[in-house]
Amino acid sequence: TDSLYMATDISLAKLKSPIKELPQTIIVIPSSIIEETGSRRLDQALVNVSGVAPSSSSNGGFFDHQLIRGLNATYTREGLIDGPTFMGYARSLADVEQIEVFKGPGSALFGSAGGGGTINLTMKKPKRDSVTIGDLSLGSFDSFRGIVDSTGPINERWSYRVIGNIGKSDGFRKLSSSTNEWTGSLLWLPTEFQSILLTIENRHLKLTPDAAGIPFRMSSYRNSSGNYPFHDPTIIDVDKNTSYVSPMASSVTDIFRISLSYSHRLGTHLRWETNLAYGTRSLDLYRNWSVPDFKNSAGAPILSNRYLRRQHDRFTDKSLQTFVTWQGDLGGYGHKIQLGADVFKSDISTNRRHAKFAPILDAYNPILPETGADLTNAWAWIFNRSISARQSGLYVTDQWTISDFLKIRTSLRQDHY
Repeated sequence: TDSLYMATDISLAKLKSPIKELPQTIIVIPSSIIEETGSRRLDQALVNVSGVAPSSSSNGGFFDHQLIRGLNATYTREGLIDGPTFMGYARSLADVEQIEVFKGPGSALFGSAGGGGTINLTMKKPKRDSVTIGDLSLGSFDSFRGIVDSTGPINERWSYRVIGNIGKSDGFRKLSSSTNEWTGSLLWLPTEFQSILLTIENRHLKLTPDAAGIPFRMSSYRNSSGNYPFHDPTIIDVDKNTSYVSPMASSVTDIFRISLSYSHRLGTHLRWETNLAYGTRSLDLYRNWSVPDFKNSAGAPILSNRYLRRQHDRFTDKSLQTFVTWQGDLGGYGHKIQLGADVFKSDISTNRRHAKFAPILDAYNPILPETGADLTNAWAWIFNRSISARQSGLYVTDQWTISDFLKIRTSLRQDHY
């Protein structure tokens, strides 16, 4: 039975079918749940999904990093790769129809993927009914958010959808953020058997990264004997609003992505689908770097070993996915056979530097000495590198329907990196 709060279908391109037909653990969060819980970001929507937890590894609070069953997750949007696991971006949900969490390895279908599973975002698409919705939210820390979502037909063959999302917040403990996103899509139905969907996304995200850590009375580095000299491993009793984040800390992410999806029903049992995407992404980051060291002194604890990391990343991604799906009966059993190919190319350039800050002399009442400091001659190189990644794969998969209660899926895949 269909329910407003329980999704019954997976809309990810390769696995379009009812959830109950798939022999894999899949959790779906539909838009109704996203709206009822007031989730604005991906990490907020995933808090109630079993086996999924935010990772503390290399996570400064400015990008998504989830673990599924303790292992890294892969992120996709409409089945195509949507940024790396590390140094990705914080995904909002204004243009997301539903979230699909595939638990466990999925490389037989998706190629190189995180061992924990895959988190797929399904986009909101044009509809034939004319609807325009506005949503304005106000909250603590001078927070506001405005969304406009408009969709409808242009003529008998064309439909459109435009979604805008603007928001800003001063944030708890001075962790400010701002969002400016626009998504536009056009759906063309040249015949009753074909559809072409064009989607353009533009995102400008600003978040203050938080990498200062929890204030413990201890040294965070090994001594000459190779031991950690914990003097007094207890939490410093500071006010919960106290912030050790440098006023220079900031992250700015700009994303442009254009995608094209083509679907053609070739017969009663045969369908051909192709998905293309081209995207660019830039990250300009300033954040606290290294593990803070709270040392005991005669008076208040001193916060030392403070650095500022300066990082500039540039990404260009190209994706191609094409496959043919046949569904019917063979040998007395139902079969769903899919033959497909994937190609993914990514070019990345990144450079990182760091500068050392003076210590904070009183951890209870932090005064940040770098405010107004001239760091022109303080930078030291960490690295400057370029990376090119190429992946291509061919696969065939067959899902057998043995009975209403037993499904078996077999796959064969060959990848080249």
